Amino acid sequence: MARFFFSAVGAGGHVNPLLPIAAELVRRGHTVGFGTSRHLERKVAPNVTHFFRLGVDLSEESTEKPREWAKFNDLRGSRRLTFALRNVLFPLGERTAGEILEIVPSFKPDVFVFDFMTFAASIVAEITGLPWATTTPVPGALQSRGAHPFGLALPYSDNRLRRSVLSLFWPLANMNSSLRYDRQFNRIRSGFGLPPVRNVFFNANLSRFLTLVLAPAEIEYPRRSWPPTVHFVGPGMKKGSASGDEPEWLKELPSSRPLIYATVGTSPNRGHTSYLDRLRRAIGGVDAHCVASCGTGMELPESSGNFRLESWVSHPLIMPRARMVIHQGGSSTLFETLAYGKPALATPFEDGHDENAERLRWTGAGTVVNPYKVSVPRLRESIRAVLESRTMRERAMAFGRRLEKYDAGRTGATLLEQLARTGEPVLRQ
Repeated sequence: MARFFFSAVGAGGHVNPLLPIAAELVRRGHTVGFGTSRHLERKVAPNVTHFFRLGVDLSEESTEKPREWAKFNDLRGSRRLTFALRNVLFPLGERTAGEILEIVPSFKPDVFVFDFMTFAASIVAEITGLPWATTTPVPGALQSRGAHPFGLALPYSDNRLRRSVLSLFWPLANMNSSLRYDRQFNRIRSGFGLPPVRNVFFNANLSRFLTLVLAPAEIEYPRRSWPPTVHFVGPGMKKGSASGDEPEWLKELPSSRPLIYATVGTSPNRGHTSYLDRLRRAIGGVDAHCVASCGTGMELPESSGNFRLESWVSHPLIMPRARMVIHQGGSSTLFETLAYGKPALATPFEDGHDENAERLRWTGAGTVVNPYKVSVPRLRESIRAVLESRTMRERAMAFGRRLEKYDAGRTGATLLEQLARTGEPVLRQ
């Protein structure tokens, strides 16, 4: 039996997709350690044999987060990403690397498994010399021949001339990445006695041994090839089983009108309050009921008419009943919605989410609006378009059937077992 050590940024969207793989390894008799933010211990610990508190608590109630964190929600676009890397993820990676290296002598792992945003990855792997795997729900950031530009949320096109122009994106993106981030990250590496690297953002966390893509291959745009160690294992978040009792308000919703479920994710954003007010007014003119969830940490306005706002709603309880879903474009919510075969309206608030939203549009299973700019009439029109579209509904259902072939836990565990057994890159057949 082997010993595996998982590490992920302390956010649900990074941790949750890894749990089916970790749990399957434990089921097969392996020892599995998992290091992440302490506020996720209750969720992670039942799935592993050892839990380690790493980094800082990044929950909304935490007092440990860096002071600069308060500025994060005020930024958008490249400024937001640059801020997150320089002020949060790089310093967190430095701290986490030191903590993991202190754990290694006693835990004695055979293989590391690092979330793609854990910037401790290359540092720990190089110092220990152990094989390691990268996990990511975002395959678009992996470079190869014919890869579509990533980070700009550009629609995919088969036009040869347009694609030849877009091929210039990756060289420019690599150069920009090096200029923005390499110097700071290489100072961190120097503190661990390691030589400098180039193009930190795209390469520092990419293992040469194995990359597990926690997404279905069908969600990614066509390209000529993929790196040989990239394996699509499917989403770590699929249909869940309902836990707990159905709330009375959900039981009382009449079945005579279609149900819309809306979510903005679990982390409050400064743009959520204005958007949720516009959503409430837009829903007022739609012949449907809408239940929306906004996460903790927000003062909830009163529900009114056919619009109800909750801090949290169980997806396995409400998604099977919903006719459509309005979501922020997070990977887990995107795949879960498609797994239930529900068409969607994506309202991406953050970078990365807009890439997922554009892929949703590409599949034909939904459409997209800008939550910061959309007017009430346009939002109402977009909701009606998805609600009434037979094509979107059929494509979402077809996508859901395709997702049934994936088992991220079983496939990911098998690939990691091969890496532990051989210590060599795990190549696609």
